[in-house]
Amino acid sequence: SLLGDLLSSFIKRRIKFASSRQFTGVDQVPEALVPLIVGAYWLEYGLTTIILVTLSFFLLNILASPLLAQLGIRQHPH
Repeated sequence: SLLGDLLSSFIKRRIKFASSRQFTGVDQVPEALVPLIVGAYWLEYGLTTIILVTLSFFLLNILASPLLAQLGIRQHPH
């Protein structure tokens, strides 16, 4: 997950995007996808699982983050 976050930051810096700004998709997908791909080697799950878990992570992050910010649990909605 940390490698995915590092990859997100790398991509944002290369396109001169502020690191604190939300970049929908780039902020969520690598963070979910990198550990799933690495884990698939040992846990032997398929492409369908990787896609479904990545999509679920993306949607939960997009929907839950603003809610957590409204509840005061997070400082920023992203």
